Amino acid sequence: MQQITEKCFKYAICAATFAATLQGCFATLPPPQVGCLPRPGLFTFFKLADSSDLALEPKNRSHDRFPVKGIVYTTRAGFLDLAHVYNTVLLANDASFLIASGLRNARRTVQLPVFDDSQVSVAFLSSLKKVTNGEFTADRNIPSTSRAIGECVAFQLMAWHEIITWFGYQTTRFWTEKPSAFTYEDIVSNTVGVQVFDEIPGELTMLSLSSSLRRVLNRLGLVDKGKAMHAINLVKGHWWGPRLYTKRSVDIGTKDGFVTPWLVPGLDSDPARDIGMPLSVPCHDQDGSYSVLISPSVKLRGRIQKSVPLVPEIIDTRVDFPFLVDVVRLQVKSELGDSATKPD
Repeated sequence: MQQITEKCFKYAICAATFAATLQGCFATLPPPQVGCLPRPGLFTFFKLADSSDLALEPKNRSHDRFPVKGIVYTTRAGFLDLAHVYNTVLLANDASFLIASGLRNARRTVQLPVFDDSQVSVAFLSSLKKVTNGEFTADRNIPSTSRAIGECVAFQLMAWHEIITWFGYQTTRFWTEKPSAFTYEDIVSNTVGVQVFDEIPGELTMLSLSSSLRRVLNRLGLVDKGKAMHAINLVKGHWWGPRLYTKRSVDIGTKDGFVTPWLVPGLDSDPARDIGMPLSVPCHDQDGSYSVLISPSVKLRGRIQKSVPLVPEIIDTRVDFPFLVDVVRLQVKSELGDSATKPD
């Protein structure tokens, strides 16, 4: 039973609390999606998406057929979980809306909805409101600034989920979900989700999301379903096997601002294509004008303290995430071996 929910409940409530902040958002978009496992087997809910059918069109007005759930493979970004991609887009969109509203009202702190038993806020060191002829006027940069910060928030929250899942956070009370933390498609999928949102002009709709998703996936070298299955089989016993996941990609770009995807070796005839294309992550160029702050619940903080006794009550993602990820990386190597954080 443990394997059944490694990831099937992982994002069931991941972004659900954001729904109340944009009453019109989910009138045209499906709710957050549940991810699936990047490996076949009993009770894994593994599913390969049909890469030839990713169009975003409703079957009828009452039922949306998109987003297509499942795993895809790309020649430049490796395995991607479409649920991760979609949920990141939703988080970025909703966070951007709230941040823009806060900036227009000259708030120094913008409170976001609770996420995974954690209070979330964005704190600004300066206001983007300016005074012109004695009256406040919104800075023209607020729309672009709020989108950039929203992307940062979404990426950090998705990374936060991976971190706390490793430390024992559970979306259910009955079994551990630790085996699904930092699997080889997680962080890359979140990064691609940011790219998809970034290419959506204006309002997020089913049509704009569909078009952006297709452009980004094509640019990343989306392969057909058969080749994706071949890629899964090539890493059987190496990236996954009887011990579930023998490899973990523990990198959120804190060191250099890039995440390097894991590509399946030997899938292409050109050995040079076995190295993933570094993907830029948001937040790395954060200029210090704002901070993303996370306050875990007492229970959640207690779980983290078992590994990090001095974890602060309020976590500044820019300052504290590098250390937390380093702790995860060391524990992964201790449990799974020194090579567990590398694809080779």
